[in-house]
Amino acid sequence: MIFSSHCLLTAYLNTFKLISVGRLIERKGYKYLFEAIRGLKGIELTLIGDGVLLEDLKMMSEDYGLNVNFLGEIRHEQVADYLVQADAFVLPSLNEGMSNAILEAMACGLPIIATDVGGSKELVTTNGLIVKKESSAELRNAVETLKNNLELRYKMSDESKRQAKTFSWQNVALSYLKIYKTTVM
Repeated sequence: MIFSSHCLLTAYLNTFKLISVGRLIERKGYKYLFEAIRGLKGIELTLIGDGVLLEDLKMMSEDYGLNVNFLGEIRHEQVADYLVQADAFVLPSLNEGMSNAILEAMACGLPIIATDVGGSKELVTTNGLIVKKESSAELRNAVETLKNNLELRYKMSDESKRQAKTFSWQNVALSYLKIYKTTVM
């Protein structure tokens, strides 16, 4: 298992870097994440995205004393540059389909924390933790579990990278071709 210098450095500094990518809207459940990390020491959260809740989330972050970097909307090509700097990806959505943001985080080798909605269970197996939606307590437990268990993070990181390869366009196209062949013949 190869440990990145970033992960070793953040573990040494006892800073746990969370990241999330999505619209800052009610459906994404960020208020539950903010409630979850309230009072936790050594947590840094980076949010990539913009939306109607930006100012409310900034105020909530300040009121709760959170360390949140609001990056706003950035070019898609730059997202991976931020993902690789994090220790884990979190998506506290109340409703989600097959999340491209989770797939991108997996491709960058991040352990995933996601709510039990939409396609999350298909994407997050041994590479992360699934929590109940609207549950700040479960989100908090998941964050603390990953923050406090470096070996688990490394295992989930490796698994994220491995699983992400199965969702490549080539593999998906081959799967569709197999289905097509079985239905036509």
